[in-house]
Amino acid sequence: MESTGSLVLIIDDELDLLVAVTALLEREGFRVVTADNGVSGLEVFRRHSPDLVILDIMMPGLSGWEVLHRLRQISTVPIIVLTVLGQEDDVVRGLQDGADDYVPKPFSVHELLGRVRALLRRVQAAAEKERTEQVTVGDLVLIPESHQIVWRDQCIRLTPTEFRLLSALVRHAGAVVPHRQLLQGVWGREHRADRGQLKVYIHHLRQKLGDDPSHPRYIVSERGEGYRIVI
Repeated sequence: MESTGSLVLIIDDELDLLVAVTALLEREGFRVVTADNGVSGLEVFRRHSPDLVILDIMMPGLSGWEVLHRLRQISTVPIIVLTVLGQEDDVVRGLQDGADDYVPKPFSVHELLGRVRALLRRVQAAAEKERTEQVTVGDLVLIPESHQIVWRDQCIRLTPTEFRLLSALVRHAGAVVPHRQLLQGVWGREHRADRGQLKVYIHHLRQKLGDDPSHPRYIVSERGEGYRIVI
């Protein structure tokens, strides 16, 4: 998936923002489709199958939260959510609900462009790097093509970011993977992801594996060092 020519869906009820972001992305070679509310956004998604979605959270009617939830039920498409500046709870919730990145409002359209390019590069690199065959470690089976895992006979869908993180841990099963290695390997060197964001994704993976976040057995935190997976 080359960044240039990729199809981006923007769902936002702010007309000025839709116009500005659309103009910038198209000028940079992207194809763009838009929707000004959640209901039409889902319809446009089903009709066009975009390569990436930019989703506003605060919309009247069908909220961005519900749109995010419904998209994650049917797709692992990369999603960038737009949040109000300073609403940390919104950021955490968006990442837990399956968003791959977030941009706080107000923002520079050029910053958003950078995030779009970086996320598409990460998805492309991961797709090229991951082998198409299943990988089995203990009771865990990784299925790269669909970003799914089979864990103790239960099929679980992960977001692309969650899958990359779990894969990075599984490749070093039993060993501690340092925080920096995980951040760079999953989000890329150019991204400003930090340990807090990594912690949110680890928490969500634990939930999906049925691990107790307060007393984890499968994804263990080594204080000040990193994480290791015990399968």
